[in-house]
Amino acid sequence: MRENPRPKDLDALILFDKKKDFTLASTMRDGGVSIELLTYDEIKKMNPVLKENLFSEAISLRWGTSFIGTLGFKPFEVFYYSSPEKGKRNFYFEFFGRGKAKGILKLADGFRLSNGVVIVPVSKSDIIREFFKVKVISFYSFRTLIQDSKSGVLKEHSIKELAGTY
Repeated sequence: MRENPRPKDLDALILFDKKKDFTLASTMRDGGVSIELLTYDEIKKMNPVLKENLFSEAISLRWGTSFIGTLGFKPFEVFYYSSPEKGKRNFYFEFFGRGKAKGILKLADGFRLSNGVVIVPVSKSDIIREFFKVKVISFYSFRTLIQDSKSGVLKEHSIKELAGTY
């Protein structure tokens, strides 16, 4: 889930092993939340973009962590950007920080991979995206998963087991 103080919508996904339970969903819909019911097999056939969003942003209410985190991965977003023609010095001070002052990248828990390439957790990618937009910096980004050996509520379990049996 991205750390957006003003989300535009709230979606919920209820994942079932084989059979969907529509009574559970109808109870939750009364709260104004958009609810999707999916089975494990439907996730496998899902549009790649939707699957990417599910894996990078979803939070498991059952385990209290990111959905993909329960499998031992962390979602990140990699940004390729072009340095500004004017005001490079100020851009770098604001972005990377100077002395004891933290820059935007540090506030987003990100780090530099190389010239013009940084990586940040998906949960804080909007911080970097907004900074680039305000500074009119051209950029391209993509999401990726990185294995996290320290986390993973159920590393040894499959997605099917996360869904439970209904």
